[in-house]
Amino acid sequence: DGEDESIPVHPLGVKPLGNRFLADGPDAKASAGSWALLPDEVLMVVLEQLDETALVTLGACCKFLYAFTRADELWKALFIR
Repeated sequence: DGEDESIPVHPLGVKPLGNRFLADGPDAKASAGSWALLPDEVLMVVLEQLDETALVTLGACCKFLYAFTRADELWKALFIR
């Protein structure tokens, strides 16, 4: 399909296009409702305050939040506490 084969495929299908979950689909951030108003850095600070149940629940809302709530940094912090 013309993609560079040297770039490994992300396990969640995230492509290197910033906040877009799918390269040829609509901007995934737009589906995040009010969460889309927050800059990515601020969203991560908010997510750091949530427990594992809240992260899983929020991640079920849309593809954009799913990708954010699966960040390794969030889960490492929860299990290292």
